[in-house]
Amino acid sequence: MVSLVKEHGTIANTYSISEIIGSGYNLEGIGYTSNIRNSYFAAEHAKISDAELKGTYTTIKWLTSKENLEGIFDFENIWEIKDGETLPYFKEMPIPDEVYIEKQGYITMDGEGTLENPYLIYTEEQLKSVNYYLTSYFKLMDNIELKDEWTPISSYVSSISNSIWAFQGDFDGNSYKISNLIINNSTSEYQGFFGYIAKNAKVHNLELECNISAKRNVGAIAGSNQGTIENVKVEGSIIGNNNIGGLAGTNGGKILKPYSSTEVTASASYAGGIVGYNSGTIEEAINIGNITAKNGVGGIVGTNQNIKTLITNSYSTGNIIGQGFSGGIAGYNYGSVINTYSLSKISNVYNARGLIGSNNGTVTNSYWTVEKAEVEDKNNGGMAITLEQMKKQETYESWDFENIWIMEEYPELRWTQKIN
Repeated sequence: MVSLVKEHGTIANTYSISEIIGSGYNLEGIGYTSNIRNSYFAAEHAKISDAELKGTYTTIKWLTSKENLEGIFDFENIWEIKDGETLPYFKEMPIPDEVYIEKQGYITMDGEGTLENPYLIYTEEQLKSVNYYLTSYFKLMDNIELKDEWTPISSYVSSISNSIWAFQGDFDGNSYKISNLIINNSTSEYQGFFGYIAKNAKVHNLELECNISAKRNVGAIAGSNQGTIENVKVEGSIIGNNNIGGLAGTNGGKILKPYSSTEVTASASYAGGIVGYNSGTIEEAINIGNITAKNGVGGIVGTNQNIKTLITNSYSTGNIIGQGFSGGIAGYNYGSVINTYSLSKISNVYNARGLIGSNNGTVTNSYWTVEKAEVEDKNNGGMAITLEQMKKQETYESWDFENIWIMEEYPELRWTQKIN
């Protein structure tokens, strides 16, 4: 709005929806002065850190409510607003097109965005508008085949992982499918259906078909997940450099009951059928897609990165192709791997292992076969057994075949029976 307001100047009763681009010091939502009151900026457009900001950050939607602004803006003498349709504008002047929320990317959706009454999504345009309601609840109401190249929801990430620009809501796919999600940007990071899923956010009950090419932290569902991803199925192709996963490039949250047939390729390190770089929890995961990278290649994760990480009740059958530290479940393991098995073929120049490429953690009740892996029986976590033993339930003495597993030709996760 202004280039500089001196230390004792005042800014009052204003708002900004301007995009603020830059780095370094003195990037402010409203202005650089200590005396700012009743002034707001839209965080969706400002895209700057909310630490030590001048002015109050909010959303464009909030600024369209007369109730929110009553007693702050003078609607009797100075301002006018069409409640729920426009931002405030000056009385007795032509109404600028830009104050209509449709011009800011908002699309009308049924619902209220609450747990009891979520926003209902039927179209691609409505799907794109999730970017403007990042703390709301959504439910997909039909299959959607995307026509345009996709820009990730919450594609901007500040240094604060739970920032207003990360997705903090709940997206229920309602067992519908989003297809033809295409991203082609080899210099971009945090790419996927969502760029960044924050702690306490949830994405669930969704099928997704994608073709993504990006740089780093790339996955079909999210570039980075700190929340919960549950009961999702992904297919397609994902190509990147580092931290590339079938579902998420990086995971510090929970991924539960995922299924991936995605072809994952990383030109450098850390590629996994479910997650590239895991610092969280993965439970009841299935990967049947092929994984290729130079180093740190695994059927479930590229790396299980620290002592708190967990992979449990999961399996992989996709081919693993790498040059170093590759395994049917993980390329590297520093955490816990429990009740897993691999039928993956491992093709590697060196340090190829049936289950874990490099193990510095714990591996419990987990199995692989020399016949399928086609690597030497070098114990680096997990037990090498025969293919015939793999087909017998008694091999898996401590596994839960009442609630989690069911014996078919090989152990299968019970949750898949609902899909079939």
